[in-house]
Amino acid sequence: MTSTTMFFDRDWNTPLEERRSHSILDRMENPETVEASGQLTARSTELIEAIARGNSVVYLGAGASLAAGLPGWVGFLETLEQEARLYSRATAASISRRIASGDFLVAAEMLQNVLGNRLQNLTHRVFGNASVPTAIHRTIAAIPFSLAITTNYDCLLESAYHSSVPRLTWQNPHDVLQNLRSGIFCVLKLHGDYAIRQSVVLARSHYRDLMQVNESLLHCLRMLLATRTFLFTGVSFSDPDLLSLMDEAKSLYGDVFGPHYAIFPRRFYDPGYSEVLERSYNIRTIVANEINAPSLPNDPITGGVAATIAHLGGLAAFSGRSQPFRFGRAQYLPDPSTHLKAPSERLQTSWLLQTLMLRLGVPYGDVCMTMPNLAEHRVIYRMFSHRETDQTVTYLVDLKQPTGLRQESYSAVQVPNNVIQSRLFLQRKIDDDFALIESVDHSAIELDRQGFVDIHFKPQNPSTKTALLVPIYVDGRRSGVLTLEAGAGYMFSKYHFEVARDFAGRIGAARYEANRLSDSAKCLKKYSDSPIKLQEILRRSRDLDDLDLQCLLYQIDPFRGKLEAPLRTDSEKERAGRDLWDYSFEEQSLACEAFRERRTIKLADAEMCLNSCPAVMAKRGKEFFQIEGPIYAFPVHVRGYTAGVFVGWSGLAGQVSYERTTLPNKSEPVWRKRFWRGLERARRILHLLANEPESSNYAATTNGRSLQFLQRVADKLSPVDEGKSWGERVKVATFRRSVIDGLLSALVSPECGLQRARLFVLNRCGGGRRQGAICVGSQDRQDASPPGHVSDNGYCGSVICDSDAYVEYTVSRSKYDPYARIQDHVTLGGAPDPSVAAFHKVPGSPWIVAPVGPQKYHPDRGTRLGMHTVGYLAGDNFKWDKQKGEMVDFGGETWSDQVSVEEFTFQRFCLDFVSDVIATLMCYEAEERSTVRIDA
Repeated sequence: MTSTTMFFDRDWNTPLEERRSHSILDRMENPETVEASGQLTARSTELIEAIARGNSVVYLGAGASLAAGLPGWVGFLETLEQEARLYSRATAASISRRIASGDFLVAAEMLQNVLGNRLQNLTHRVFGNASVPTAIHRTIAAIPFSLAITTNYDCLLESAYHSSVPRLTWQNPHDVLQNLRSGIFCVLKLHGDYAIRQSVVLARSHYRDLMQVNESLLHCLRMLLATRTFLFTGVSFSDPDLLSLMDEAKSLYGDVFGPHYAIFPRRFYDPGYSEVLERSYNIRTIVANEINAPSLPNDPITGGVAATIAHLGGLAAFSGRSQPFRFGRAQYLPDPSTHLKAPSERLQTSWLLQTLMLRLGVPYGDVCMTMPNLAEHRVIYRMFSHRETDQTVTYLVDLKQPTGLRQESYSAVQVPNNVIQSRLFLQRKIDDDFALIESVDHSAIELDRQGFVDIHFKPQNPSTKTALLVPIYVDGRRSGVLTLEAGAGYMFSKYHFEVARDFAGRIGAARYEANRLSDSAKCLKKYSDSPIKLQEILRRSRDLDDLDLQCLLYQIDPFRGKLEAPLRTDSEKERAGRDLWDYSFEEQSLACEAFRERRTIKLADAEMCLNSCPAVMAKRGKEFFQIEGPIYAFPVHVRGYTAGVFVGWSGLAGQVSYERTTLPNKSEPVWRKRFWRGLERARRILHLLANEPESSNYAATTNGRSLQFLQRVADKLSPVDEGKSWGERVKVATFRRSVIDGLLSALVSPECGLQRARLFVLNRCGGGRRQGAICVGSQDRQDASPPGHVSDNGYCGSVICDSDAYVEYTVSRSKYDPYARIQDHVTLGGAPDPSVAAFHKVPGSPWIVAPVGPQKYHPDRGTRLGMHTVGYLAGDNFKWDKQKGEMVDFGGETWSDQVSVEEFTFQRFCLDFVSDVIATLMCYEAEERSTVRIDA
């Protein structure tokens, strides 16, 4: 005999001291070792796992509806017998005698003959008045069964689902099969429905005749008994048709039949009969104790059965908490994490709350949390709420009067300090970290005995009778409370608590991820908040100024799930009636598509894309900003994370004539080609601005280090090009020499931070065969060069042979990756670097390499067709150490890991920008050098 743990056996009439000794964590501590003499058996594992997998079927009999005031099978026959007296007193007397002797099947046959077509109306009169589901019905609806089968004529089970579920009878065999095949939950009413004409079946002969006609339905029921786990509730197993069906299924499928389970109230439990059921039909018995509680109807039997079913649901939810929940109503809830690489707190928490409620079957839930980025402000607000009858979760945080990107005035309701949610948020319990309210009517007493003095609970759902509250932690800090409310008949167990705590942790993780994403986007704030200033910075590049670049920089609000961009002018603000232009993450727009897909999107013509199917652009955005012609959008990355979205277009697009001009080797729209290349320049500038190091060994003014670097480049080039287009001057060697020297010196300035920079051109002889690379320019800081080495162009003329694996790798990757990357011996799998000595490199330490050359684009789609690589730009942080007498890695020895990552990232984008500026010029440099044969 194994030891038992009492399960929901407390009587609400017992003394308060005795009730205080129980806790939610005491309920069913070890459900697998509880005896069958009143609790779940050790063999209930199959049922729990079947529910968790969505592979269980509930079979509901007449006993489940007794508490609703409806008659059982015998009571219904007696009611019909009274009606039969109006048509044949003699027959009615005979029927009465048979009912009294227990010959119910013959009595039913006789009633069918006497009443005939009048049976449907009589059934409607008896069962049509009951509309309030019992605790058993509500609890069944809270568990994700794959199918519900009932022999009852009433509609109480369907009403308990609070939503439209398919209701099928024996008249719809093909619909039943289709629903099962598609995994769609439905309620199958084997004996008909009082509300569906000509569907009520009373006599056994009538039922048998129907089943013979509907052989497919009969076969389906046999298959279900063999392949799924049944839970019988309110069934006495006196129906010969049910027994016959199980006999046939067990005979056909043998050992794969069952196990199945049946719940019996303790008052009707017969150990001998239970043994027969298990031996004959592999049906295991679960015995439900009677329960008296204020939250339950005055029916201890119904309360006990409902509590047992609720506990099974809690066990199943706990067992399957790590598994995807894709059956029942949850199959219609798209997980935002599957289509958004960084779902917002709004979308993710809404999905988690809705999924948790479906898992546990509770009708109401809400989430109260601190405001974003205000964790120190020890106040919580009700941010999310959901009722099972609603299609979506209500998000209660919104802007009243948006006056700026980060000057929100939240409209969420603050939770008062004398309410349990607020106290649980502020007061950590020592023994158990939750609050349980088992009876709303006695909530003050309940909370007092849990250590919450002078605190009350205010339910948000009118039908709430019991509630469970679990705190939410964000990075170890208590930041909110998850509340679940349930109606009469629902009892939370420790397994419901464990599932709720798991989901509360995932809600906290969503807030943590939103905080991290918000922090990474802060460096963009000064540019996104000043769109005119950003536009001016970008248009310092003559290529972009010539295009009359127009742009928006959307910053991510990961909490509300929006992309927001301040409007640029007073005129735009007046027309829009607000300061911000925004889109929800899930909204259809170009910015959102670039964010969701985390990729660059180039559209050849805004108007055509607006009319495409599906539309990529938002019509309201195109019309408001009067966008015409091509448009370019890309996510802005800050140290590896997407922190914003840039959208750019030309203000001249409407004035441009798209006539084709004959160019060498190809005919393409000249202006559109200029647009794609110009916006690529904007992409590189913006990533340079966005990745400015937060912690740096180099002091920066209030203008920012990235702006200082751009200004340094402008200062170096101004004396050379006099602020004019380079034009034909790129063909002049002295002009190229001055430009190269100026750009390289900017790279080794304190603003960029590199110690050394070198520019190489690929050298080819006749036939295009590559012979090697030659250095055409180099700059070192004064203290970086080894003794005897010239800082300015000291490596100029040095040659790298064609067998250099690093050159081969750079040229090869430039075809699909034209950006600056960190490179070292690990990149090539440990291949030796033959140019270590010639260029005074530090063995094993990394440097940065950026391919150089014009990029090719598809004239209409803007797709990059590769790079015509003519050289590459290299930079490193190597310098001479006088004490050691050798070259050392300055960054590796003086920077922390965090500073090192930030510095390398920033320097990489500096090289990206310079390599793009110098691309066209280097074509002429390479053409001149290609006539000279380089010996390896």
